[in-house]
Amino acid sequence: MERSSKRKRKVPEEEIINAYNYLQKSKPYLKSKFNLFLEITNNGDIDDEVILKIFKKMNFFYDTPVRNPIGIETIEVMRKNGWKYLVPNVYTFTELEEILIPFHGRL
Repeated sequence: MERSSKRKRKVPEEEIINAYNYLQKSKPYLKSKFNLFLEITNNGDIDDEVILKIFKKMNFFYDTPVRNPIGIETIEVMRKNGWKYLVPNVYTFTELEEILIPFHGRL
């Protein structure tokens, strides 16, 4: 909220609180679904060492061949259809909730 208050275009406090609460509730679910879950706290202390560490972890993740059968099938379907992305657009929190609720309940 402090950073938002210093910006020319301010984000309403209620939106910041809602986003923060949503992310806090989502973390356990995301951690349970992804082997590689990195949480980066942007408190102004991010330096080159932190960025390099994150880059190396993510680079390893993206350079490792996909072995999960669902992932392999997804890649095959994407190649067959000429898709570059899994989704055609960016979703709002509300749209994501509508998509995700059937899979894991209300966050």
